[in-house]
Formats: sequence, C-alpha cells, structure tokens
Amino acid sequence: MTTMEQRRNQNTVQQQDDEETQHGPFPVEQLQAAGMASVDGLKQLSLSLPFSDMIPRCTVSWKSLRNLSLIECKLGQESTDNILSGCPVLESLTLYACRSLERLDLRKSLSLRRLEIYHSHPGRELDPSGPVEIVAPHIHFLKLTVYADKQFTLTDVSSLTEAHLYIRINILLDSTAHCFQTLALELLAKLHNVESLTLGATLLRILSLAELRGDPFPTLKVQTLIIRTETEFAQSVPGIARLLQNSPGLKKLTVYMMHGYNIMSRNLDQYWGLKYKVFAPSNDSYSMLGCNVATSKVLAWFMELVLRNAKTLENMVVWLRSRYFDDAQWFEEQLQIVGTLSHNNNVSILLKRKNF
Repeated sequence: MTTMEQRRNQNTVQQQDDEETQHGPFPVEQLQAAGMASVDGLKQLSLSLPFSDMIPRCTVSWKSLRNLSLIECKLGQESTDNILSGCPVLESLTLYACRSLERLDLRKSLSLRRLEIYHSHPGRELDPSGPVEIVAPHIHFLKLTVYADKQFTLTDVSSLTEAHLYIRINILLDSTAHCFQTLALELLAKLHNVESLTLGATLLRILSLAELRGDPFPTLKVQTLIIRTETEFAQSVPGIARLLQNSPGLKKLTVYMMHGYNIMSRNLDQYWGLKYKVFAPSNDSYSMLGCNVATSKVLAWFMELVLRNAKTLENMVVWLRSRYFDDAQWFEEQLQIVGTLSHNNNVSILLKRKNF
C-alpha cells in the first residue's frame, strides 16, 4: 500500500515527506487496518495515546525506522517486545510518561544508541509512569527524568558515554532526603564510566546530604560535567565539591546558576557552614537578594572552590540565568575577577548571562 493510500485510509495520520514522519494517535491494533503495520521507508514515528492500551494484535514491521517516540502509552511487555523486534535498525527511543512497562530490556536492539525516558507525576496515574529497570547495553546516550517515589535500577548501561540524570521530588525536606540518597548514589555508580554527565538540581541537593552524612561516592571517569543548580545553589555545594574530587579526569565544567531566594540555604547551613565558610547565616539570606557585593563574593568563592577541587580542569563556563544579573557595570567587574582567576590558575573561565 502506498503512502498516499495510507493517508486516505487513516485520517489521523499525517506524513511530512521531508522528514518521513508519521503521527498518531492510534493503538497498535489499528496499525494493520491503516496499512502502517508494515511500511517501507518510514524513518521517524511519534505515537501519542493518552487513553489507549497498546495491544499487539498485529506484527509490526518498520524495517527502516530509526527514531521512535511513544507518548503517554500504556505498554505491556509483550507489546513492547513486538514493537522493538519490528524495528531492527532503531537508533533512538523516547518514552514519555508511558505506563505499565516496568522492565525495559533492550539487549536485542543492537542499533539503539539513544534512549530518553520521562516519568510522569506519580500522582497522575494509578499505574507506574515508566520503566523502573533498564537493560540497555548498546546505548551511548541516556536522558533520564524519574520521580524518587520508587526504586529505579540501571541494570546494564555498559556502553554509555553521555548521560543526563534528573530526579524529581514533590517536596524535599532536609529531614527526610536521606531516603533518596541510596537511589541517587546507585544511579551515579552505574554512570561511573560516562565521559559527559549532566546532573539536575534536586539530584545535586540529595548528593549534598549524602556527602554531609559521609556516604561513599563512586569515582567517575567523566571529562565533561554539567551541573544545573538553578535556585538550589547553596544546597548543592557539598555535593558539587565531592563530585569534583571524585572526577580525577575532569576537563570541562559548565554550571547553570539562577539568582533566587534559595541562593542561600535556610536549612543546610547549620550542617555545612563550618566546612564551607562564605555564606551568610540563614537569617541574612533575604538581605542578600539583589545585593551585588554579596553575590560577587559568592560567585568568586564558588569558582575558587572549583579550582581547589578540580585539579585537571581546563575549561569552566558559568551561566548566570536571571534578570538580577542585568547590571552591566556589575557584570563587567565580574569579568575582570574571572580574568584574574583564569590567569592565575591556567584555566579558561567564561562567565555568561542568559535571561529567561
């Protein structure tokens, strides 16, 4: 059946010839009726099924498919195996808020190199919002966004070279965050061989509490580290320091900082203020908002902290993301300070601004 005939038979399917992409929504059993169960030349496919189960009543054969995205699908193991077996040259797989599939086994997907998984909010669905175990020995790229309400396991990601890891928690209290430290450290240990690693703000905060408790951290082989502290900068510092110390081959560091009420910790300073001296006490946190002098001290101190703990560092990029950094004169003064630090430590340091 030709592509034009498929479009006449299935009104919900649209094809963009330049990208060779098919769009849903439709459950698997409708693929055969639509003439899409076996399509030659199909390279990209995105299916969105927020209210439907994917039931394998037909054999899928997408022999040319390279990029597949499944959005809000209810996937069973049999359906997943059927789809994957019909995509022998699949290179990229994205699962966004896909329910019911608890174990994703990609050992037979020999061409798969890129995997992205996004869990939905745990209160949104009664069913699990995404796989909680991944077996993917062939992938090189992993982007993982999970909620810490459940245990998550990376059983085999032995070929991984680049990873982006984000943990989400509805409310993270300093008194209860230890419950998530095991998950965070186990995930980090599975990523110890990656060359490029990106970590989100909540994960950094959890790692900070693990550092304060004296939990052992894995040694990483990372060469490029990207940390997104956002508004939780102060609460991320202990974890960042330990990551730098445990990354003996680190060459490049990129930091995203955002000026906000949490630039100073209102809870953690009692634990780590003595070890990481620079920050004002919690009671003085709000007075530092909009204070260029105080922000300058924090910024300079943080860069010095990095330089002390990352002995092999060659490049550092610090992004300041907020309207609070719009003061041109203040920013020019920071550039001069950065230039001095860069010269004295033989490290290339770039300071950049980006507004929302």
